Amino acid sequence: MEQKRHVVYIHSNELEENSSLLPAYNKQSDQMYYINGMDYSDYPKRSELIHSLIESYKIFSKELNYEEEIEKADIIDMQQFHSKDYLKALFTIDKYLKKNSSIKSNERKEDNGEEDSSSEEMSDISGKFGLIDDAPPFEGMLNYCKYIAGASLKIGKIVNKFFKDYNGVDKLTIFNFEGGRHHARKSRAAGFCYINDIVLLILQIKKKKVMCIDIDVHHGDGVQEAFYNSDRVLTVSFHQYGQGLYPGTGYIDDIGQGKGKYRNINVPLKAGLNDEQFQYLFKEIISKYVDSFKPDVLILVSGTDGLNGDPLGHWNLSLNSFEFVASFLRNEINCNVTIILGAGGYNYINTAIAYASMANILTHNKTLPDDIPDSTSHFELYKCNGFQRKITSGTIRNYNSQPYIEEVKKILVERLEHFKDNSSQNTQ
Repeated sequence: MEQKRHVVYIHSNELEENSSLLPAYNKQSDQMYYINGMDYSDYPKRSELIHSLIESYKIFSKELNYEEEIEKADIIDMQQFHSKDYLKALFTIDKYLKKNSSIKSNERKEDNGEEDSSSEEMSDISGKFGLIDDAPPFEGMLNYCKYIAGASLKIGKIVNKFFKDYNGVDKLTIFNFEGGRHHARKSRAAGFCYINDIVLLILQIKKKKVMCIDIDVHHGDGVQEAFYNSDRVLTVSFHQYGQGLYPGTGYIDDIGQGKGKYRNINVPLKAGLNDEQFQYLFKEIISKYVDSFKPDVLILVSGTDGLNGDPLGHWNLSLNSFEFVASFLRNEINCNVTIILGAGGYNYINTAIAYASMANILTHNKTLPDDIPDSTSHFELYKCNGFQRKITSGTIRNYNSQPYIEEVKKILVERLEHFKDNSSQNTQ
């Protein structure tokens, strides 16, 4: 029977609009656009740039690939992972923010004890559930969480139906660049993440082995923590590790526990990582762990903050590394089901270029033309890239010596023997 590759692009106007409410995705990035006359409020949001570039390159067919019927998850759906108290806090604060925003400034009552008490109560709740600092409350927060979770529920249904209908004969690739909120915990927001759509997605996929690869420059701590005791889920995180870098977790000896021992793989790297080092480690580690674990489903959390030019990352990666990952997953790994999620990435132009480039390779197995289509929204913003699909490698000092790279590889490859010894068919 001839093998067919099914491709699904998760996107709807509602999902894009609500994703754009995320504070980290609706501010001007540190990249300077140099567009005269453009007001700060007119700068495009990250989600808009990503989808516009993908659409301009005509990577997906509207009729064949788009999945636009994305329903909001309800509180019960989100309770599959998140605690009832945390979700109640999201609801309470969201309601408070809506109420306050509906009161016009000239209609506000004078401050009184009741209002102060309400504000103080919200502050206490926010602090208790991590809704502070890098995960501040924002108006529309609950709706945002419902749409992000709803996308995971939709993907889970598509995957389960695929296994039922095709039983491993065909291949399926799904893209959801609004997902990848890997820092959110069961009862706490963290690191720009309010809902852990990755964990929710994995929980939808029943009785299948799932491998989650995270290439965001920040450690995928929330996902690792959720499956630290599971032998059904293998997490692999390539991240920058060192003093002062968020979240400060992901040491190489954090390997899981109980049934999950040796199922949590951390690849801690230092500032200045280059393309050659990243691609070498990715190929050596991923190929060997895939051979041993034999996942039914592979999830890639494709944070782009390791790209040169990102304001929060400190790696030197070029676009070539992201194209390499896409090609490697399609042509070397070729898992039955591959799910590509977004994640961090705060140079919005570079993020849009990276995601469009990866999508085309994974869908059509070829690279995109270099020229940015002039039909792309905010075409003028690509001037910084010479109106071309290019992201060159950086020049940050590289603290990853070759002996260090080899030592990391050696430790993780040697652990494969323990991995095999600890292998079982038990599913969580």
